[in-house]
Amino acid sequence: MYSFSQLQQFVQCELRYAYRYVLKYPEPKTTSLALILWSAVHDTLEWLYRRVSFQTIPTQAQVVQQYEEQWAKQLEGVQDELDTEQLAEYRQRGLSYIDWYYAKYQPFDKNIPMEMEKNIHFTIGDGHKMRGKIDRLDIDGHDLTIVDYKTSRKRADDKHDEYRAQITLYAKGLQEQYGTKLKKLYGKVVYLHLHNEVEREITPEAIDAIEQEYMDIITQIEQKKAKWADVQWLFADGTKVWDVFPSHAWSWCNYCPFKELCPEFAHAFVESEQISAGDLSPEVIQAMLDQYVELADQYKSLGKKIDSLKDQLTEYAVKNDFARLYGQGASVGIQSRDNRSIPSDLAEQAEAYLRGQGLRDDLQSLDRYALARAVKAGDLDTMIEQWLVVNKKSRYLGQVKKEK
Repeated sequence: MYSFSQLQQFVQCELRYAYRYVLKYPEPKTTSLALILWSAVHDTLEWLYRRVSFQTIPTQAQVVQQYEEQWAKQLEGVQDELDTEQLAEYRQRGLSYIDWYYAKYQPFDKNIPMEMEKNIHFTIGDGHKMRGKIDRLDIDGHDLTIVDYKTSRKRADDKHDEYRAQITLYAKGLQEQYGTKLKKLYGKVVYLHLHNEVEREITPEAIDAIEQEYMDIITQIEQKKAKWADVQWLFADGTKVWDVFPSHAWSWCNYCPFKELCPEFAHAFVESEQISAGDLSPEVIQAMLDQYVELADQYKSLGKKIDSLKDQLTEYAVKNDFARLYGQGASVGIQSRDNRSIPSDLAEQAEAYLRGQGLRDDLQSLDRYALARAVKAGDLDTMIEQWLVVNKKSRYLGQVKKEK
């Protein structure tokens, strides 16, 4: 059985998915202020709407008091591990969310809460089982609205909106559960930090599209799991789990519980006693890496300086009609070359010719250097030369000659 968060984890990093769901490594429990904040606010709003559903409207002061109780509950046993100043900041953020939410939605009579924390089970594609949990489900006649609370600081764009995808996938579950009793389905994401909400109708077409998208993800997972099972059965030499489920380095890597096992970061956790005989010690590797970075920076800086000197020397030689410049111990010649390109009025004819040769994709920009290489390699006949027109000459420094 899959969940949305499980599938999303595969999309974000296949290796973390494999450690948790294929190799079944336990994830250590971590204390996160963001999670504490979300839980306290989420549980407070659940408490509020359970009372609203029984037509009992708590006062704003009562809701704030409930938030304080939920905040204290979330901190039990972990408060000493957290930074005091950050704790105060996150607590205050939660209070601002509650104050804004109460002011915007009270007296809470526009929507009728049908269920809170609704567990749903459904199938997608050819029988793959899914499960999920809906924060709040509102009802209006034969219409249902899936409501999801988010405490994130920014809103994703439509192309990468996983919240929208999650709600649409859950709509598939409601569609399966209620069938013809449903008239319309809506999804609402309440961005508490941004003090706004986004509501959309979830059409059957949108459900079909998101179902296909996540079926494709499940297909990838099943194929990779089968491949890994084959590897284990055949005892394939040298094959690592990340060869089948590659890691994807991204911003959440710092919070990954399997960071020490990831080839992207594992070296940072290696200790001297873990090094086998004949290997360089971590200290030597670190020194070598630091030296490499330093030299690479110097190389980059020198490259810019060399380019600048080349430009200045070339400009000076051309201005004074010098064919060679002399220093105290070396000299350098000034070379010239024709810059040739295809005029715009002949570009269409040249493109047709290249398509006929089956080379248009390889020479997309009609680049003169690429065309010249193609002629030299015999991929193009010399007919292409008729379109290459000299538009200017360029000068550059040639090979340095050291004086004896």
